[in-house]
Amino acid sequence: ATVNLVVKPAPFSTADSNDFTLANQTININSSTTSYTVNIPIIDDTLEEQKAEYFVVSLENPTGATISGDHSATVYIVDNDKPAP
Repeated sequence: ATVNLVVKPAPFSTADSNDFTLANQTININSSTTSYTVNIPIIDDTLEEQKAEYFVVSLENPTGATISGDHSATVYIVDNDKPAP
């Protein structure tokens, strides 16, 4: 069987479209798929951030399967503009 899942950013986060790039993506999984990598480009802007930011991605709209367990993941963007104390 083939499973189709949509990966998309969830509506809550402290990061915005200036911090990362993620368009909705469809993952096609078949019986030989053991893992799948979703690439999310992080944009290193010149703004000095006050803290690490985060965004949430979720798996939705399964076709041919069900999602069990947690269907979302939180991605943290650690600020690299300030040196560690």
